Amino acid sequence: RLAEVTLGRVVTPEYVTEKIKSILPPEALERHEMDPFKADTFDATIWSFHFNSRALALGPDIAHQDMNFARINVLDSYLAKDFGRLVDRLGRKHLSFRRLQGRAVCNEPRLFIKGHFLWAGDELENRYPDSTFVTVVRNPAARLQSAINYMRVQPGDPGLGLDPWQWLSSWLRRSEADYCCMEMEWYSKNSSESATRCVVTFDDFKSDLQKCMLKVFKSCDLMSEKDATCLPEYLPRKHPERKRHGYTVNKSLKDLDIDETEIQTELADYIAWCRSHSL
Repeated sequence: RLAEVTLGRVVTPEYVTEKIKSILPPEALERHEMDPFKADTFDATIWSFHFNSRALALGPDIAHQDMNFARINVLDSYLAKDFGRLVDRLGRKHLSFRRLQGRAVCNEPRLFIKGHFLWAGDELENRYPDSTFVTVVRNPAARLQSAINYMRVQPGDPGLGLDPWQWLSSWLRRSEADYCCMEMEWYSKNSSESATRCVVTFDDFKSDLQKCMLKVFKSCDLMSEKDATCLPEYLPRKHPERKRHGYTVNKSLKDLDIDETEIQTELADYIAWCRSHSL
């Protein structure tokens, strides 16, 4: 929404989008539309400008330490506070540009940001105690398979090529397990001093978007009592048509020599916790 009055003064958002998509392999675009102006590209944009994204070039052990969405290396502890300041600046700019565009600013404006920022959760909660944190949870085996294949189809380093499958498997097998455990712990916090937390399952999100959005909007306190069962008209009721199967690159966990039964056993508590949040 800021593009029109910032970058859009120089080039059009369409031009930027096409330029970015032109450097991405078609296999990557099969898994993600990579629209730079949509909320779900926010964290990818941040990490692409940070040295942490180069950690995998030094091997899976370094990547596990430095490219872990559940926690950050103690040497990078400044990142959480920096990210809090970044969110604060984004929120202020958002409100300022809305006024420049002549758009009304409601009495209680809300800023929505999407990303894998669990490592900064405490910092954000301390800054914004009246905020709402929403997470979408999925069976960890399916999530791991998707993550490995997604990372494999990203553009490789011009000098090093694509990241090896074995490195991706070793790194993500550990970091995804870390994330599951941290996610369950952090989103289970519930006290009068805690920010609001909302957990949505991936299966529910796929099968019943309307009920999931109602759940999220209620947790964000965006529904009045008189329309507690009706979503705002501008929200979609169904997912847009998109092919989500038959990917060109799609190795199974078995192909990657990863034991799915071991994952289900190790993360049994997490899986049960996810199921407890089903609609």
